[in-house]
Amino acid sequence: MRFPRRAVLFPAAATAAAAILAGPGVAHAQTVCPGGICITANPTSATKTVKVTGTPGNDTIRFTIVPAVDNNHSATIGVNGFNTNVALFQGAVITVDGVSGSDDINLAGLKTVPLKPGQSAPRAYAKATVRTGTGNSTITLANSGSNEINAGPGKNLLFARNGRADIINGSGNDTAQVDKTETKVTGVTKFLP
Repeated sequence: MRFPRRAVLFPAAATAAAAILAGPGVAHAQTVCPGGICITANPTSATKTVKVTGTPGNDTIRFTIVPAVDNNHSATIGVNGFNTNVALFQGAVITVDGVSGSDDINLAGLKTVPLKPGQSAPRAYAKATVRTGTGNSTITLANSGSNEINAGPGKNLLFARNGRADIINGSGNDTAQVDKTETKVTGVTKFLP
């Protein structure tokens, strides 16, 4: 009796084979879950993405700029100390889902400054969409792209005064600090000076 031959790939060979099968130019996302928060980054796709998914508990999610190391690399987006390798100023799309709990989601670490007086700040990313679930969350936006907040049930604190026209969808019991030029503001009962 003869058995058919099967190819056996060791882990390194399997990884190399998968890369070859994928072919050049195919986007590869990477996912890490430090402390339960999952970060999925796709630095090589046509639309570069960073997706952060929280836990059912209280999460702290902080975005930062990771400085360029040398002339061969550009500054990138960091989340909770993890370098996503998604380059700044390349039109990245950021999505944050706090799930539930009283979350603290802060994009202010991606703040940029105008190159000349009177200009608007350059866009470090194209768009950020932040969603929270039940709980009393705090969301702080950056001035570096278009932003949208979808706040879940609870008494949320929304900091959106950033010089951009953002979309703010509160839960009906929220306090916010906004610009006069926001595209849309709903569900906010108290405004901070």
